[in-house]
Amino acid sequence: MADWLINYGSWCLAPFGLLGMYVAGLKKTWGWLVSMGTQALWAVYAIGTGQYGFLVGTVSYFLVYLNNWMLWRTGRSLVVRVQSAVRRLRGRETPAEGAP
Repeated sequence: MADWLINYGSWCLAPFGLLGMYVAGLKKTWGWLVSMGTQALWAVYAIGTGQYGFLVGTVSYFLVYLNNWMLWRTGRSLVVRVQSAVRRLRGRETPAEGAP
């Protein structure tokens, strides 16, 4: 199984990545979902073949696709959402006793 995955896995995954980018280019938000799903499959490929360097790219691409999906869907990017969440958490934090 590992030999098949190493030899043909990337050939099977590449069309899905292209499909996601093509559909996103047509301004369809579900294109980003296809792209995110493809990155999950690339992560399985990376682990299954022992090519762990792929995981760095997979996580990076996934985060970019997630950001774009959120931006297109809601008008707010992932970065803005994280910043808002951090601000809310900081507002709820109470300083430790004796802290300045």
